[in-house]
Amino acid sequence: MIKAVLFDCDGVLIDSERVHQRYNALFVEEYHLGFDPMAFAVTVGASPQLMEDSWPQIYAQAKTDWTLEEFKAKFEAFKAERMGPMPFQDILYPDVVETLKGLRQQGLKIACASSSAGGYLQSMVQQCSLGAYFDRLVTGHDFEHSKPAPDIYLFCARAFGLRPEECLVVEDSPYGIAAGRSAGMEVLARRDTYFGMDQSGATDIIDDLREILGYIDRKK
Repeated sequence: MIKAVLFDCDGVLIDSERVHQRYNALFVEEYHLGFDPMAFAVTVGASPQLMEDSWPQIYAQAKTDWTLEEFKAKFEAFKAERMGPMPFQDILYPDVVETLKGLRQQGLKIACASSSAGGYLQSMVQQCSLGAYFDRLVTGHDFEHSKPAPDIYLFCARAFGLRPEECLVVEDSPYGIAAGRSAGMEVLARRDTYFGMDQSGATDIIDDLREILGYIDRKK
């Protein structure tokens, strides 16, 4: 029986990855770098360490005389100047609140377990008025090994006093899916229709978070 649901944040609760991708594309266009901005898709759901590992792969496609370090510095400066704070309320998926209410009514434990920083998660929850639904906010920054390692999800299970098989993970990226499966948990993936991510490792793929409620009912 499922007793807890552990949500990733970006791409699951909020449509933030498309926001990042818009600015990634603007960066490529403005500096005439001549490569497909979808090359940045390898960073979706990536921990800071995986981001570092992905930079050479992205840089190799750019038509530029910059060094790799210059490329990274210019990209980070561009995003910092152009993006501003994430508009959390505007990008909250419309199925989130109803799903969280339904899970709370069933007495399930709920966590948000993300590779993003703690302050980012707290701002998202506060601005979207979701604080009443989450029992825990857990950031991958607190673990030596972030996703795709299972550490963050195993921590959530222990914190709730549950066995891994009593926890359901909701993810979107291959890194997060791998983390949940490595933790011994079933994983539902919000279907990706934009980045072409490989979600085949998930237990099942859903189009709407409200499908979680029916999935849990069938497991009783």
